[in-house]
Amino acid sequence: MICMTKFISWNVNGLRAVMKKGFLDIFQALDADVFCLQETKLQAGQIDLDLPGYEQYWNYADRKGYSGTAIFTRLAPLSVRYGMGIDEHDKLVEAGYDLAEIGAKLADNYVRQIMEDGFFHADPHPGNIRIRDGKIVWLDMGMMGSLNEKERKLIGNAIV
Repeated sequence: MICMTKFISWNVNGLRAVMKKGFLDIFQALDADVFCLQETKLQAGQIDLDLPGYEQYWNYADRKGYSGTAIFTRLAPLSVRYGMGIDEHDKLVEAGYDLAEIGAKLADNYVRQIMEDGFFHADPHPGNIRIRDGKIVWLDMGMMGSLNEKERKLIGNAIV
């Protein structure tokens, strides 16, 4: 028997607003095994969802009305890691990270996305970039940009 796992990824642009528009009915009708929500725009304690059969994992926004993610899953994960935001300077230094190295690698990575790949993350704010296990992790790929070879060449000529 082949078992399929149904995943749903949804940028809700504010979960409390979507709750007023039938989120729970939609959630039940979609009947997914894993729901990944982006832009929940919640802080801890702002909402209490009763979703029987689902484990819940929240990454709350630090600033009111910004970012935030949630995962609701019927499948128990092997582990859950949240990482540290690039704007959590004290935590990063305490964990042994070199902030100058992070900045240099982040800049290099982003320039490579634009100039070499021509496909890049178009919303690179601190809520969308984490540091986890010594790696830069890009989150929320809902906004991506692209540049063709001619556009990349024009940008390169303007910089040089």
